[in-house]
Order: sequence, then C-alpha cells, then structure tokens
Amino acid sequence: MSSQTRSKNSSVSATAIILRAVHQGHLPSSPSGHEDLINTGQRPKIEACDKQLPLIISQLAVITAIVIPLTFIVGMCGMNFDRAAGPWNTSELGWSYGYLLIWLLMIAIAAVMGVYFKRKG
Repeated sequence: MSSQTRSKNSSVSATAIILRAVHQGHLPSSPSGHEDLINTGQRPKIEACDKQLPLIISQLAVITAIVIPLTFIVGMCGMNFDRAAGPWNTSELGWSYGYLLIWLLMIAIAAVMGVYFKRKG
C-alpha cells in the first residue's frame, strides 16, 4: 500500500471518528463549542506566558542599559584618532596603559550598573 493511500485512509478514518463523536454528542456540533474547547486548553499556557513576559522584558532592559554605555566607549576608542593631528584626540592611544584603562573603565561601569540594578530589584 502506498503512503498516499495510507494517509488518505487515515484521514478518512479520522474524519469518520470526529463525525461519529459529534453525532453521539461527545463533541460540540457548533463552531462556538469548538472555540470554547480550544480556548479552555490554551488558557493555562497563555496565563503562564503572561506571567513571564514582564520578567523577560525587565531582564532585557537591564542588559541593554549595561551594554549601551560600553558600546559607546568601544565606539569612541575604536575610531583610532591621530594624536599628532590635534589636542582633542583620545589620549589613551598614545599611553602604554591605555588599553588596560579602557578595559578597567568598562568593567567598572558594568559592575556598578549591575550592582545598582541588583539592589533596585
């Protein structure tokens, strides 16, 4: 027996089972009855998602608040200004500990913001 014949027979038998259940009164015959049946099954899952959504949004907001200042610092230091061109260029490029200073600054900012958000809740 081919797979198409089997799938056709199984779908016909499934339809026959559903029609028999409706005819015998085991399933609602009106579309609104089906809607109620479906909504009853989905309600617990939707309620669980509704409870988790504010937590997920707040966690994403905290992560964003920590990452944005670090992205700004990296963007400014990544421009590779030429110190000989003028006094407004970044000084850490010519200093031997400039790279370490930037890393320490970014770690300190992330730590301070992390502690702040942890205490705030």
